[in-house]
Amino acid sequence: MGGFSRLQLSALFILVAFYLLGVGFREWRTQRPLPAIDQRTMARFKFVADSLNEIKHKTIKSKKRVKKHRKKLARKININSAPVQDLILLPGIGQTLAKRIVKYRSDHGPFHTDKDIKKVKGIGEKKFLLIKENIILH
Repeated sequence: MGGFSRLQLSALFILVAFYLLGVGFREWRTQRPLPAIDQRTMARFKFVADSLNEIKHKTIKSKKRVKKHRKKLARKININSAPVQDLILLPGIGQTLAKRIVKYRSDHGPFHTDKDIKKVKGIGEKKFLLIKENIILH
């Protein structure tokens, strides 16, 4: 390569490396003024920061969701005879889950215990804890 010996190439490499390190160090040490930020940009940054904080708070609150959304209805709902419209009143039960409960009930017969409702796809232990105070079998 260009008639350089191995020793000369090594020395050249070391010189270039030190040069680049020196330039980098000089740039790092140079004091530069911060760019001016107008009010519009500052407002945008503040909005983003506030929205991120709100997401963080919603995540923390969602961990306590089971206790927060467990509410007692005015009347208990019979899960063996209630139509979809009544099942939707249960906390955490939407139209899709209500239809699954009715379909499970028509395919397998009535529920024998309140825990049998956990056999319906989409109803696990957490969902059961939300609705157990509001359901009856007869």
